[in-house]
Amino acid sequence: MHTYLIGAEEVRGYARDFLRRLEKFKPFPNVWCPVTESGNSLLKAIYNEARQDKYLDKDLLNTIRLLPIGVSGDNIEFIKEKPEEVIPGNVVLLLDGAIHSGTVMFRSAEKILGHNPAELYC
Repeated sequence: MHTYLIGAEEVRGYARDFLRRLEKFKPFPNVWCPVTESGNSLLKAIYNEARQDKYLDKDLLNTIRLLPIGVSGDNIEFIKEKPEEVIPGNVVLLLDGAIHSGTVMFRSAEKILGHNPAELYC
């Protein structure tokens, strides 16, 4: 397996493109679950781009609630808040920046779905 790193301008371009696509989603995801460090990096890039975007409705950013997911070995757990208080009936966005086998993403999605979201976007 090879990992190729891209430059800051390319990251901003990808984040801008992702944001453009995301803001067309109806309903807009109001719970964002970054998975591990790669998901947090992706979240930061998207959020930084959103703050600078002159076309984005800034009120959308105020609707987002973060529910990070941590991974330790085979254990996948929500960090900071209780998912049963945040997820039910909400639209969830699962963010992972580096997907290798897909196992962590799949297991994270299973955990989220166990709390009855209205929708789950990955």
